[in-house]
This record gives sequence, C-alpha cells and structure tokens, in this order.
Amino acid sequence: MNPLVITEDGSGRVGIGLRQPGSVDYLKLVADTGVTLVVPTGTNHVLMSCSTNFFASYTYTALTTAVYDASSVESSGVCGQDAAEQNPEFRSLASVTGMSFIAKAAGDLTLSWYG
Repeated sequence: MNPLVITEDGSGRVGIGLRQPGSVDYLKLVADTGVTLVVPTGTNHVLMSCSTNFFASYTYTALTTAVYDASSVESSGVCGQDAAEQNPEFRSLASVTGMSFIAKAAGDLTLSWYG
C-alpha cells in the first residue's frame, strides 16, 4: 500500500498530501441493501467518495435500513454501540478488518486505500 505523505512547502507550512492509492475499490450501492467489504491487507487509511448519501460502519457486519429508520434513530437520537457514520470521507483504519455500507438510494462508491 502507498503511504500518506506529510509535506512542507517553501514557506515551511506543513500539509498532508496523498499519493496515488495502493488500490481502489468500486462498489455499486443498491438502495436499502447493505454491502460488506474486507479491508485490504496493509491498509491504514481509506478515502471514500460516493455519488449519493451513504452510511459506513467499521465492522464486517452488514448494515440494515435500521441505521436510518426513524424508529431506531430519531426517537432515541443514537444508532447504538455500532453506530454507522453518514458520508465519511477520510478515515484511519487502525484494527479495522472489514467495513459495511448502505444507502437510501442507489449510488457509486469508491474507496481509495492507503498504507
């Protein structure tokens, strides 16, 4: 996997730069249907981009529509201990071996993996 790079510009300002990813996965999300994915070996970070709103969980347990059903979210204000996150972008994956995704509408999800 290609690592993240911390760079410094000519003025001494530090920034985080991304090299090309070590690998990229593309998932076609189907409305209201959870999908799971094994995190590639050697991956420490993921950059996610999707054409629709989506939820992600950092476990291999498939998400269900209960993540966004009013009965499980709005009435209590939380999704539970294994809560899913809506529209995450860039995340560290320390000790994460699998991920799960779901969306209310069909969409295209890409996951760029970094070491």
